[in-house]
Amino acid sequence: MCEAAHISAITKAKRKTPRRLPSSAPRTLIESCLKSNYLTKMNGYMGRKWHILKSNTSLLRRLVEEGEVYIVEDSVLLVTKPEKRFRHAQSSLTILDGPPAKSLRVAKEIAGHLGARILSSYIPHDRYQLSVAKRLGYRRSPWGKHCYVYEKRVP
Repeated sequence: MCEAAHISAITKAKRKTPRRLPSSAPRTLIESCLKSNYLTKMNGYMGRKWHILKSNTSLLRRLVEEGEVYIVEDSVLLVTKPEKRFRHAQSSLTILDGPPAKSLRVAKEIAGHLGARILSSYIPHDRYQLSVAKRLGYRRSPWGKHCYVYEKRVP
């Protein structure tokens, strides 16, 4: 089980060549992300688009190959390519590793350059991370203010 909150922010969609490009992450970095603060607080789950997924090395490797992983100094971010949802282009964010404030700020920049008007994320339901997100202009989604994720075990 994990506790999360769904947040979103409006970006300044620029649709120019992004200053930051997807990165090729070494295997050791991917494995260290599996022990990151974010994934530890989420009990190994991560948000991607409208889904909560159980993280593992092969999933993260696949996302690197799809060009959704960005490494910016000490932050490792998963930013999806924009999809049109509810009339606006929207990207999703997962902070795989790094400081929340810097990561949330950089992710808005990346999503804007990709052409997204809205950036959304599942973050741990953590007082500090929620306050950082609020300070940076992210708002909690009314339907996702406090989410509980349970894993169904199949016999």
